[in-house]
Order: sequence, then C-alpha cells, then structure tokens
Amino acid sequence: MKRSNILLLSLFTLFLSLPLLASDFETVEKIMETQDLSDRLIEIKVDPKDPSKSTRVYGEVTIFSNNPGDILLRNEKRSIRLLDKEQMDDYQITLQKINQVLKTKASSLDQFYIFANFINGYNKTETIGDYVKKDAQFWIAVISKEGQVEKVIMQEEQFHKGVGSHFQLRFLLNNPILLIPQDQTGDLNWQQRVVDLTKLEITDKEILKIRSPFLMKGDLVYSLNAVRTENGPKSWGIVEGGLGSFANSLGVYSTTHVSYNQTEDNVVRQYEIKIDNKETGKKILDYALNRSGQVMEQSIYHTIHNACHTTALEALHADGLGLDFNPYQDFNPFRIILGLKEKGMITKELDTINKIFKAKVQNFNDVKAYQLAQQNMAVLTSDIFDKLLLDIGNFILKEKVDKRELAALKVILSNPSKAPKTPEDIGKFAVENNVEPQRIAHFLKIIQEEQMEIQSLLSKRLGKNVDTEMLWQILLKILAGV
Repeated sequence: MKRSNILLLSLFTLFLSLPLLASDFETVEKIMETQDLSDRLIEIKVDPKDPSKSTRVYGEVTIFSNNPGDILLRNEKRSIRLLDKEQMDDYQITLQKINQVLKTKASSLDQFYIFANFINGYNKTETIGDYVKKDAQFWIAVISKEGQVEKVIMQEEQFHKGVGSHFQLRFLLNNPILLIPQDQTGDLNWQQRVVDLTKLEITDKEILKIRSPFLMKGDLVYSLNAVRTENGPKSWGIVEGGLGSFANSLGVYSTTHVSYNQTEDNVVRQYEIKIDNKETGKKILDYALNRSGQVMEQSIYHTIHNACHTTALEALHADGLGLDFNPYQDFNPFRIILGLKEKGMITKELDTINKIFKAKVQNFNDVKAYQLAQQNMAVLTSDIFDKLLLDIGNFILKEKVDKRELAALKVILSNPSKAPKTPEDIGKFAVENNVEPQRIAHFLKIIQEEQMEIQSLLSKRLGKNVDTEMLWQILLKILAGV
C-alpha cells in the first residue's frame, strides 16, 4: 500500500473513533467559561528545508467551554477533596483511631493523606437509552505518608472500538489503604468495625461489594476522566473532546474497580516506570494526590492539550521533583509509550491487567482497532501526523469553532464540487446554515493553506507529488461530526 494511502487510512480511522462528593461533599458546581493553559500548549513547526526534523514550541491557546455555566454530573467521576480538621471531625477521624487501625505511631494527622472521593464499587447502574448511568461508591481514604511507593506503572488502555489509548498511573504501596464509607458520618466507633481485606488479591470482587470501613492493599490508580455536564453530550467523542464539552476529574480509584471496568472490552497494558529511588516514587504520588485535590473538576477537557496522557506525564514529572523530562514533548497518543522508552524511563512491560484478572478479552487479536493501528504505526508516530493533529486541534481552539460551524463545514465537504466559491455563494450558504459568511470564507482559506502545506511536506518526504485533497475532506468531515 502506498504511504499516502496509509496516511489517509490511519488518519481516517483515528479521527473516526478516538474514544472520552456524596452527601457532605456534594456541591452544585458548574463548568467554567475558559481555561488558560498557554504555558503548556505545544505547537509544532516543521523545517521546510528538512521535513524530517521538527521543533516544538509553546504556543498560546485558550480552551473554551462549549456550555459555560452548565452543571457538572459527578455521580461517577470526581477528583478527590483533601479533608480539613472540621471535615475529619464529622467522620470522627482522630490520630488515635488512625494509629490504632493502621498500626502506626504517627504524631500528627499531617503524616497521612486523608481525602474524600476515593472510588471503589458502584451503588447503582442503569441504562438510559444508549447511555449507562453509574453511581459510584465514594470513600474517605487514609494513606500513611511514611510508607513507600514500591512501583509506579504507566497503564495504557487499548480501545476495542476506536484507534487510540487511555493513559493512567498505577501505584503499588507497601502499606495498606484505610477506606471509610463517605455517606456515613458521626460514627463514633467506626474503628471497631474495620474489616481487614489486605490478604485478598486485587482480583477479588468482595473488595467492590463491602460497604463498611475496611483495609485494602495499597494498590491504586490515578486517572483523568472527562466529566459530563447536565446539558452536554452523553458520551465522549473526539469532536466533543476538542470543543470543550467536558470538565475533568483527576480521580483516584482502587485498581480493582478500574480493572474490572476497563477489561470488559479493552486491553490494559502495563509498563513499569524506572524509579531511581523511593523518594522519587513518593514525590510522584504526592504530586498526583495534591494535584487532584487542587484542580478538582475545575479544568476543561481537551483531547490534545488537557487529557489523560498530559495528566499522567505531568505526574511523572511532578513539577521537576519526579522524572527529569519535558512532560509536554509527546502529545500524540501513539507516541507516549515510545517516548518514555526512548528516554529510558520504562524498565519492562508487565503482564496485562486482562491476564491478571482473567478477563474475557485476553489478547490483541480481540482488539481490532489495535491491529489496524499497528499496520500504520510508522505514519501514526510521524512528525507530519503530529502537525496535523495539532493544527486541527488548535484551529478549533484559536478560531473558537462551534458545532454549528462544524456542521456547516460538513455540508460543504459532503459535496466538495458544490462548495461555495464566490462571495455570493458563500453568503447564500451562510444564510442557509445560520453561520457568518466571513467565518466560513476564513475557514476555507485556512483549510486550503494547510492542505497545500501538508501536500508540500509529503511530496518532499516521498519524493513525488501527493494529492491530499481527499485527506482533508475526510478529516474535516470527521471533525464536523460525520
């Protein structure tokens, strides 16, 4: 197959299918209007004299919410809330009780992470149309800061439907985690009812069923997930993810909870991160927990710039206290693991979570999207693909393109031979589709310029002229919601 055709197929499949406080801690929060991440967003520039070399520079892009002020739906996903003294009192959490249960000799509660919204198990699951509504069980978690982080693992969830991956960090601790039901306050003697489940393997579903205070193995997952809003889309999608339709949760989960969810259809690969000393592992965990507590759900999701992969890499870097690398260098989901390997930060690949949990889906033969991606990995990990990925995402952000305008572009590209060309045609089209004619004319000019640039780069790379008209028709159709 010609490389130009491989590029078309790869981009088409990727963009078609890239996947997306109880009682006392429940407050009505709304998604904010904008989020400035200009210190971390990346633009790519390809050297026209040598398109095989590229440099990445920080650009200025602001993420805008698609539904500013819309109420967040946090029944399933939330960031943690670090408890203050008054909140600990509500749950009758004292130093004496914590030392008694965890068998520690701490002199202050500051020697523990104590937070709400640890996620383990579901209270209710119901199907509403094509959407599965899940109400998670939230817990107050207590973790000793004196313990060690035995392993930090990058997990990559390979999607069964959709080319792409979800990234998250798994932490293995040498001390247990104490969980107290979040919906039960005022229990003076909760410490007397703590059940010790630390002997259970993480595959044991009893961990998900218990509703009383208990101890579990120190095994947790830190993961960014998109949070829906009341009037927003019901499910994640690449278009919605690029339009600011979701908030973010930086959730902390039991590995048992996450693993049973993700292995229903997908394969979860595991890569052990090279940690030179125990303190580095603790710094990464500390960053993750504090970052979750600080950000809460007050950041806007963006498929490229503020998603699962950026959050996992940021935690590994830990503001310079963790691994020594630029966490924003790799943003392409097909280059995350490759980038870590090239930097010498992965020691080895471990058994998949599917194998550990004896899931129905056991290997990549069952993951069709993965097989398709592997056939085109040379293209998906190329700098030209990086440029396309960023240019499309940044085009939508910089121009503040909305779904109405994307729908109009869909109409144009569904029949390119009849696309408006003259000012009169553009004006008529704009009225018919309820968009501004100046905006549509501007978009068409940008598309043409980008198409010519990509065509030039590909032609230089391949040593011959390459027709990319179909490439951009496919890309923009998909971005318009086809």
